[in-house]
Amino acid sequence: MIFIMWLVDTLGLAPGLYPAYQWYVWGFIGLALRGVEGLSQPAPLPLQLKNLIEEERKLIVERSKADGQRTALQQVIETISKRLNDTESELDKLSNEKSELEGMRHFYDLKDELQMLEKERNNLKEMLGGMKSQAEDLAKVEKKFEDAVKNLQILESKKDSFKILIDEKGKRLDDLLKKKQDIVKVEEEVKALEKQVEFIKRFTSALLSAQEVLRKNFVTAVNEVMSSTWQEIYPYDAWNAVRLLATENDYLLQLRQGDEWFPVVGFASGGERVLAALAVRIAFAKLMAPNFSVLILDEPTHNLDVDAIDTLVKVLQERVSNFVDQIFVVTHEERIAEAADVVIRL
Repeated sequence: MIFIMWLVDTLGLAPGLYPAYQWYVWGFIGLALRGVEGLSQPAPLPLQLKNLIEEERKLIVERSKADGQRTALQQVIETISKRLNDTESELDKLSNEKSELEGMRHFYDLKDELQMLEKERNNLKEMLGGMKSQAEDLAKVEKKFEDAVKNLQILESKKDSFKILIDEKGKRLDDLLKKKQDIVKVEEEVKALEKQVEFIKRFTSALLSAQEVLRKNFVTAVNEVMSSTWQEIYPYDAWNAVRLLATENDYLLQLRQGDEWFPVVGFASGGERVLAALAVRIAFAKLMAPNFSVLILDEPTHNLDVDAIDTLVKVLQERVSNFVDQIFVVTHEERIAEAADVVIRL
């Protein structure tokens, strides 16, 4: 730096050029000594992105400085080159004067001046060589800057991709959380329904138990009514009682002979089957509508022979009318119609 100051003063450059030239020289020395090892070391993606952004800022500043330095150096190089040409011309001129003034007293002074000029020329050549080296270093820095910009663009693209991926994962997470909430809600509803099902099971069991009890009680009441009714409507002595037997899935109408019970179907005559069915209907009517003393029969003579029809007519007229106020019979049988008090023909 002392040499550069001396050179500026010796060459008579503009006084305002030396501070700028000194700044540019030190800037180039700083660029030559500065390393960029941080870019080559692997780092996590966010840290690498941060380092690259910081490096980009520094490189932009360095490039701006380098551009100014390069312009100033070009001007200095042009000035020094011009001065070198002038110096070489002056050396030639002095050489000519030397040959002319070899015998003169100031020959040695000119010789010293010539040596000084040659030394100055050598120094200028060395300076030009250093400037060329700095220009090459500047080109390397620019290359690294361009590479850093490319890497930054790649990382920016990856960052956008990661951002899209993170958004998609966030939406997926929101959907899963919503589904989880729905599942929890469904589980709570299932638990509530399970409690309701358990209650319904217990209630159904209670209903079945109550139904069974009511069924037994109802069948018992029906049999009691049929027992008294049978004595009133059955005019013979072959069967001394009738009952309704409740099985697990059905009901069985039976007649008793002595101490033994027989099913109506297959053992009783047609008229006896009609009377047994009539006894069941009367018992149902008395139990379900005790205050509604009306009996309605729809085609009661269906599949009955003449004797069974006569027996039915006799029972309706002489026995059933004793405990039923009104009897309505829908029939095609003229014997029934002849026994009725009122006949409506359709």
